[in-house]
Amino acid sequence: MTDRQKDQLLGLLEQAKGLMEAEPTAQQVIVVKTAKDNVYHVSNQNVENGADEDGLLRQLRDGEDTQVQAVVCMWQGGEALDVPSIRFRQLLLELDPRNGDALLPLQGENVLVARTLRETLPEK
Repeated sequence: MTDRQKDQLLGLLEQAKGLMEAEPTAQQVIVVKTAKDNVYHVSNQNVENGADEDGLLRQLRDGEDTQVQAVVCMWQGGEALDVPSIRFRQLLLELDPRNGDALLPLQGENVLVARTLRETLPEK
């Protein structure tokens, strides 16, 4: 991961934390940064119903802003990073094959690590 990518991911993490604070009932937030430097997000208020992933994908399609650079999935409390659902990751890849290179920040042992969306999908 380059220094520029790391800075972008840290900035996106701060945005995700801000969204979690602004929406205290959210159990999860997914934030997407596109190649056009736009940021989209969706909050999951109820884990059983899941996040409105389709709505987020619709925003990307409608805005003709489908190339994703980074995806942050954060759970309540603002500390736990995760990968979004496999369905969402597969749909991002279907939306634009270049999205396989999108970075997902994850917490390693005392360090932030990043994996590409493609690396987080099961092998076929």
